[in-house]
Amino acid sequence: MDQLLEYLQKRNNPLAEEASEFLLQRQQELEAAKLELEKLKKAKKPKKGEEEPKINEAEYKYLKKDLLVRMIQKRL
Repeated sequence: MDQLLEYLQKRNNPLAEEASEFLLQRQQELEAAKLELEKLKKAKKPKKGEEEPKINEAEYKYLKKDLLVRMIQKRL
């Protein structure tokens, strides 16, 4: 994905800007989710045997499927 994004950025393709904006937005969502999780942890202590809620950071590092497909099509 990084190489594909770099390829499109070098060619000033509008898809590269769209992908960059999307990834920036997802990064902001991740930071907001982390803050919310910290607030929940402070407000409510987990009970014995209860798992703490976790954030899957990997979900926030990928592009939407349709955007990725369009980028691949442009590259091909």
